Amino acid sequence: MEGWSRRTPRCLLLRIIQTNHLRPAAGLHWHYRTRSHASELTAGYFNCEGRDGYWGLVDMCRRHGVSITLTCVEMCDSQHPPQACCGPEGLLRQVRADDNIRHQPQP
Repeated sequence: MEGWSRRTPRCLLLRIIQTNHLRPAAGLHWHYRTRSHASELTAGYFNCEGRDGYWGLVDMCRRHGVSITLTCVEMCDSQHPPQACCGPEGLLRQVRADDNIRHQPQP
């Protein structure tokens, strides 16, 4: 992603595009590494096997020139007990991948 490097802190802001408009989004990383993604489903993100629950949010923000601030980007998977199946790093990878797809030129 343009502007990101290995030395850039992962915390505070996931830049979709450079604007002064921010959209806070809950980074629901609890149970992220389970098949059901129960916490996300409970909150209304239909992010389970075969469906990307963040794609619509990323797409809408991209079309309207809004950046997303995720609440969990400063966290690491290893900071949580294994039985919690937390996956803040996987969630961040997923949203970044969605953003990278949105930035590809349309045919």
